[in-house]
Amino acid sequence: LFECVCNRNGELLVQGVLRFVLHHDADFLRAFCRWIGRSQECTGVREDVREGVKGDIRFHDLVLDFADGSSCRIELKFHAGFTHLQRKYPKLIDLLIVPEDRLPEATRIVSKERTKTWEEFREKLLSMSGFAQDLLNDFYEYAMKGDAHAREKLTETLRNGVNGEIDAID
Repeated sequence: LFECVCNRNGELLVQGVLRFVLHHDADFLRAFCRWIGRSQECTGVREDVREGVKGDIRFHDLVLDFADGSSCRIELKFHAGFTHLQRKYPKLIDLLIVPEDRLPEATRIVSKERTKTWEEFREKLLSMSGFAQDLLNDFYEYAMKGDAHAREKLTETLRNGVNGEIDAID
């Protein structure tokens, strides 16, 4: 987990935690894939970072690779605006997850069919895994609010080992 969240905050922090949970909880990964409309077996979850002329460039927040050779490029948004490249090449985003109140802005860039909300994510997916629920609820609150209370809850969750489940993970 530390490797996924080290030196991150806000949206990047949630991205790292989501990648960690998808990588370490097979049931949650299958539920997530069904939620995004993919029935194939997911063979990998990665962040799409490439080396550029001026340092590393982040292309997509997460990429899910599937057994049939296809992939799903996912963009996660909370407060950050869309980059110039995201506005110019929206077809490079297979799935966009945004807060519900950003749907009007988001669907001007990415079609409604390729857009889901964090509220729907919490409602339909987090109950699938106590592990995901414990970790992602606190990180979600932190990303959305960034307030001291959310930070304290997150610290307490990590200190308690997410109900002892972190110790059981390789």
